[in-house]
Amino acid sequence: MQRAEGGSLDDENLAPDLHIMGVTDEQTECDKCGKVELKRTVIVHDEDGNEHGRYGTSCASNILGVKWTAPDVDKLELNRRRQVVSDIRKAGGHLLKGDAAMAAELLADARTTGLHRPDETKKWDELFAQVPPEVYAHRPPFIARLGIERTAPDTSAPVDSGTVMVTDSLRKATVFTPGVIDANARWAYTNGQCMALAVALSARTGWPIATRTWIDDDSDDEDGHPDDDGQRARVEYL
Repeated sequence: MQRAEGGSLDDENLAPDLHIMGVTDEQTECDKCGKVELKRTVIVHDEDGNEHGRYGTSCASNILGVKWTAPDVDKLELNRRRQVVSDIRKAGGHLLKGDAAMAAELLADARTTGLHRPDETKKWDELFAQVPPEVYAHRPPFIARLGIERTAPDTSAPVDSGTVMVTDSLRKATVFTPGVIDANARWAYTNGQCMALAVALSARTGWPIATRTWIDDDSDDEDGHPDDDGQRARVEYL
């Protein structure tokens, strides 16, 4: 690879936040120049993982400001494919062992590397459906790596004098009706508003509020009790 000749720093050329995600033969027309019957097109993404377009190697080189040859992009696609297939295969193995957290990490890695072939996305979706939401629900950066968007039902419902709107840590707003346990309430209490539920129960019943934190295996802390999975946990009352 080398610096493409004739490039200029405008809206389309030498974009610093663009990169090649992969190569496909499913689309054979360049999105930039319109040339057809290409052997391959280069899939270009922005830094957020959104597709910028699919181009012939010459147009991709002009946009990226780096000269890419057909062998260059074919090698890149081969490496991408190997990494994605490996991560997905390992994720399936961890799910069989009951280690959903590690499976989710590997699926996130595969998503970050880039998925574009139908067999990849189909298998990824099948495995991700087996990952419990609590593995990733409270981890915004992890959710971004997984390429998913968590939404609550009816978040666009109008707020009137009988309802309140609560925004969670992911800046998702949910409308509640005080005293009513509906779909919105159930969703929120299991996706980040558990403390609000605990406070409400404490106020109603007088029960104390307790928190549970997990202790790393290599920690010198000798306190804590093993949970159902054998991991040590500490319970404290607020």
